[in-house]
Amino acid sequence: MRPPELSVVVPAYNESHRLPRTLHEVRGWLEAHDLAYEVLVADDGSRDRTRDAVRQIQAGWPQLRLLELPHRGKGATVRAGCLAAAGRRVLFMDADHATHIREVEGFLDALDSGADVVIGVRVYQSGTGRGRRILGLGFMLLAHLIVLDDPVIDPQCGFKAFTREAARTIFGRTRIDGGTIDLEVLLLAQRLGLAVHSHAVAWDHKSGSTISPMRCLVQDPLDMLRIRYHAWRLRHDLATCRRTPGGGPGAPAGEAHRGLPQAHAARGR
Repeated sequence: MRPPELSVVVPAYNESHRLPRTLHEVRGWLEAHDLAYEVLVADDGSRDRTRDAVRQIQAGWPQLRLLELPHRGKGATVRAGCLAAAGRRVLFMDADHATHIREVEGFLDALDSGADVVIGVRVYQSGTGRGRRILGLGFMLLAHLIVLDDPVIDPQCGFKAFTREAARTIFGRTRIDGGTIDLEVLLLAQRLGLAVHSHAVAWDHKSGSTISPMRCLVQDPLDMLRIRYHAWRLRHDLATCRRTPGGGPGAPAGEAHRGLPQAHAARGR
């Protein structure tokens, strides 16, 4: 059986109030286009009826999959979903559908033109309060000071697409379980020499987020330091691999594609 052309990964935590509408809208757009696809909801141990809602929708939608995970955070959930995806291209998007699925068209064109990773840039944002904008600017400043090697206009946009090989290469190496996984993904892509393209998207703020701003203020800077440390270890491992004839015991295991470094096997759950 041929793999789908596109896997849409939707991480979810206590999203029973928003996810059914998102899935309805996503399905409507995907089925209106000539595209073999799957939609994978990666549930982060929700305590509401998110899983029941997905199972009910699954009954009439064979392309919908549910990945049931223990509660560990957005990063762990996105990682598990992207590694479980079977599609030739992999998109992850927010459960609130703040960026509409229609935006994926430009992303797929970029992937077909040679990009390994395509990241959304929110050039138009509606419904965003001043406090949220200030927090976002502060986060971006810290991200560039601590984490990123090269500038990124909008590192936290929750709409990113990958070739299957790039998704496995990147997510097989991620270690962050929280919300800063976007930064880790981008830094790994930069360190691994992948072709990263940006694509403008519209973003419509939706109420009902489960993100805690105060927790982010404390946890995110610590996670940024962890990302930088793990990236340093990655550079050391790659240097060891290059110095070892035939790859040696220090060489990463996994698939290689288009000259990408091979990915470590994903950590078990």
